[in-house]
Amino acid sequence: ALALSNAALGWFVLRESVTDATRRAFTWARANPFGAFKSITSFPGLGPLLLVYFFYQIGTVVYPSVWAFYGLERFDWSPSMIGVSLAIFGLCFAFVQGVLVQPSILRFGHRKTVVIGLALEATTLFIVAAITSGTLLLLLIPLTALGAVGMPALQGIMSRRVSDDAQGEFQGVLTSVNSLAAIMAPLVMTRSFAYFTAPETPIYLPGAPFIIAGTLMMISVLVFQLRKCAPATS
Repeated sequence: ALALSNAALGWFVLRESVTDATRRAFTWARANPFGAFKSITSFPGLGPLLLVYFFYQIGTVVYPSVWAFYGLERFDWSPSMIGVSLAIFGLCFAFVQGVLVQPSILRFGHRKTVVIGLALEATTLFIVAAITSGTLLLLLIPLTALGAVGMPALQGIMSRRVSDDAQGEFQGVLTSVNSLAAIMAPLVMTRSFAYFTAPETPIYLPGAPFIIAGTLMMISVLVFQLRKCAPATS
């Protein structure tokens, strides 16, 4: 019923944004993920930005993948405490996405906002990996959520590199990247957590998944800073 309501809302209320001036002729060569990815990455400077986006998506999946296991292993949290921590994170994340993104972009610009967001993500992930107090971790959650300002700014930079008649294709590529990260990341994060918390592990390190995620964020900062930029886009 909810899906049907959404479909009705889109059909009768939302206006069509594609006009004859921006509508592109259909081709089978681009009507698949591989063709769409090849087409989108042909736009100047977009390939490295998609790599940054991919690393970010893998890194942030660490939270839904191992947060509950980490809280139980590290702090002996109860299921209710894990739920409370996730609720706090969700509220903080929603606040950042809904309230702080636009002011950050207006104040710092898209490029600096991306760097700030990625740097905050990397820093807080390493802190989470090393922290030994559950109370301190709860207090850290608002700072952790601040890193979310970076992704909307990155998407804005990427969107402006894509022509008007390829915006839908671009959104499809982002969805495909999200899906690929959602498949790969839980395998990496849960396996690393299991390995470094097993009784026979050579190094007891329950924060290992967060170290991996933080390293990916640092790599993302480097890729973003060193990429060859197309003019007048960021």
